[in-house]
Amino acid sequence: MPPPAATGVTGPPTASLHVSELDPSVSEAILFEIFNMIGPVASIRVCRDAATRRSLGYAYVNYINAADGERALNQLNYFSIKNRPCRIKWSQRDSTLHKTGQGSIFVKNLDEAIDNSVLHDIFAGFGNILSYKVAIDESGKSRGYAYVDYETAESAEAAIKAVNRTLLNGKQLFVGYHISRKERQSQVDESQFTNIYIKNLDAGITEAELEAMFEKFGTITSAVLQTDSEGKSRGFGFVNYEKHEEAERAVNEMN
Repeated sequence: MPPPAATGVTGPPTASLHVSELDPSVSEAILFEIFNMIGPVASIRVCRDAATRRSLGYAYVNYINAADGERALNQLNYFSIKNRPCRIKWSQRDSTLHKTGQGSIFVKNLDEAIDNSVLHDIFAGFGNILSYKVAIDESGKSRGYAYVDYETAESAEAAIKAVNRTLLNGKQLFVGYHISRKERQSQVDESQFTNIYIKNLDAGITEAELEAMFEKFGTITSAVLQTDSEGKSRGFGFVNYEKHEEAERAVNEMN
């Protein structure tokens, strides 16, 4: 019997569980077979990377009856799935997160060459991305802005701090919370950037070495090297200076 889809129940479920520490190969069907033994399941969703569709190692299981959710929590917590004990807790997802835009960011002033793949590469290092999109016109040409929706507000905040006012392909990016249209359309003073984007970095470079390369140009407030899931360099990073003049000097001398 196949598991129900995430939208396969009328009305909101009355018991939602967060199931973590899952092996990447665990699917909705596998979870359904296990959790449906406790009671009728309303929906199951394994959370996946927006680009690769690879499991992020956790899922949400919604029961029709709250009593079944409580039994599952008591009986299946640390239950071995694919030789890995799962961790179960009540879901604490904030339903207002996306309504308030706390997990969503708006990226403005993108170069036309930046597509969805590049957008994902730039922002994936800050947290789990639920969705992302470069806005395009009817001809498929970039409109110069994009949206990235993170699972948590903390990831959105980290991305904003690291990437805002970064120069990418000669254009300064504006990255902020996706809120009102008026605020999204506010203009950025391109002459006052403090954050620079560095690409084509050696695979073996560390954040300390990255900072050492650029500290001669001024006071660095942060240096972030983007890495993959194994901790290896993705070949690019960000350096933020205290003053615009320092960042400009670094760009002019290192570009």
